[in-house]
Amino acid sequence: MKREYSWSLFWRSTLGGALGIFLLFIYLVYKNPNDSLAIPYLPLILGFGGVLGGFIGLVIFACNRIGGVNLGLIPRAFIGILIPTFVAWYYLYVKDEKDFAGNSVSQGRILIGSLVFGAAVGLLPGILAGRERKHKEVELP
Repeated sequence: MKREYSWSLFWRSTLGGALGIFLLFIYLVYKNPNDSLAIPYLPLILGFGGVLGGFIGLVIFACNRIGGVNLGLIPRAFIGILIPTFVAWYYLYVKDEKDFAGNSVSQGRILIGSLVFGAAVGLLPGILAGRERKHKEVELP
């Protein structure tokens, strides 16, 4: 009995999500040194990026299997950006973010912030998910 083995796509995208959110964290700390107070939460932040990246990898894997065609670079990058953008937009929309004056933040600013987050966190997992190579065949006892 043989089983198809294709977990590498999932692990590459998980690593890409963690790396993407780490780079976003480094940028935010560089722009505002007070954000360095979040360093104790870095494992949680990396885990969140890894979960998002893993989900992106699973969606790309499912698209490859259902469509029967390996997705190219642009569709994978689009899927990679779309998923974290939706997650961030939904969170900010439900949270009803307020500015310093107590006014609600406009939908345009929420969308732009969500797109930046999606590009920072999702682009790398989408690209790293890569095309599926030939499956390794593992013999099961």
